[in-house]
Amino acid sequence: MQSYNKKNIILGLCAACVIGVLPFIVLRLMEQLWLMVAVDFTALVGAILIGVYVIKSDKLRIACIILTALFLVTVVVVVNIRGPSLIYWFYPAMITGYFLLKPLEALIVNILALFAIFPVINSQLLLIEQLSVLFTISLVNVFSYIVFRSMAGYQDVLTQQATQDGLTGAGNRRLFNYHMEQFFAAATEQHTPLSLIILDIDNFKTINDTFGHAKGDEVLSAVLRLLNSRLRKSDTIYRLGGDEFAIVLSEASGDAAVSKAEELCRLVSNTRLCADIRVTVSFGVAERQPGDEINDLVARTDSLLYRAKEEGRNRVCVD
Repeated sequence: MQSYNKKNIILGLCAACVIGVLPFIVLRLMEQLWLMVAVDFTALVGAILIGVYVIKSDKLRIACIILTALFLVTVVVVVNIRGPSLIYWFYPAMITGYFLLKPLEALIVNILALFAIFPVINSQLLLIEQLSVLFTISLVNVFSYIVFRSMAGYQDVLTQQATQDGLTGAGNRRLFNYHMEQFFAAATEQHTPLSLIILDIDNFKTINDTFGHAKGDEVLSAVLRLLNSRLRKSDTIYRLGGDEFAIVLSEASGDAAVSKAEELCRLVSNTRLCADIRVTVSFGVAERQPGDEINDLVARTDSLLYRAKEEGRNRVCVD
């Protein structure tokens, strides 16, 4: 979800660059300022290429770094060509870095860019003008760093609350739906397998009724920790609701997913949880097939889970 917002920011900045720079190219062509035309045209083409790259690849981190470098390098070149009269372009370029990079990264690259234009400031401005420029640049960076650092912290908290199950710490259904779109897109593009496991705790209502809901919550958390202990870093687990969980195994065949589910089934059934409470888990396992939509895979896996329940629980059912 954050990546979706970042993508929109990148595309918006690329569009703003194209719209903003194009009139200057026309004016400088009329004035026959060929070197400035070359600089502006390079910035325009660079913004277009970055926008296309983001749309096609979704590699946002790389795009953010390149776009920040494009803006700052363009401003540094322009100031060195035309002098400190164009120093005002440095301010929006600096702030843009805070939208695209981490606050500390933006602060560092802005300081480096300042060093690159300082010789021009030092040689062509009076001392009072130099101090004014340096002070305002420092002020912009300090305020931007504080604001964006605070925003990043709040955003992390809000994202966690919106996408994480409060009890177990697993991803929630909203995050599951969002990630499944990414997993499906990657599997389609790279022609790699994708498998899904859906599981729930057998007779969980009985545990709640017998030991109380607080103990039931402990069991849910303990089961999740146990499952996580045997998953790869690339595997992701989500709580879909109640005692039902989903595990997405990217780049894993159906056979590999079945082996993993059987391993987890044995692990849970052989482990005593929360004051000697023994639980079992039922699993449905399915692999993405050509032509599958997300709902097809989820529905098929869910039906296999219910079949495992009907066949006696504490087992794995597969396509």
